[in-house]
Amino acid sequence: MPKKHIGRLNQTHIAADNSSVRSKTVKRRFLSALKDFIQDERGQDLIEYALIIGLIALGAVASMQSLATGFSTSLSKVGSKMATYTS
Repeated sequence: MPKKHIGRLNQTHIAADNSSVRSKTVKRRFLSALKDFIQDERGQDLIEYALIIGLIALGAVASMQSLATGFSTSLSKVGSKMATYTS
């Protein structure tokens, strides 16, 4: 029959083994969660739509400046002609 005596050294060894097992389990869970996060594509469409909307907005802002200048010029011409015809 084996002895059931666990000395101080053996208890320390068992605690170290448990710590090592817990560490490996935590590492395995973390790597698994990281892998799942990288492979998850559920939010990808939302980000793509946001980028497209951002590019459209940037283009709209850039074209608004030239459009505003063109509008201003056209309205000034119309205003001058109206002033000429109404005077």
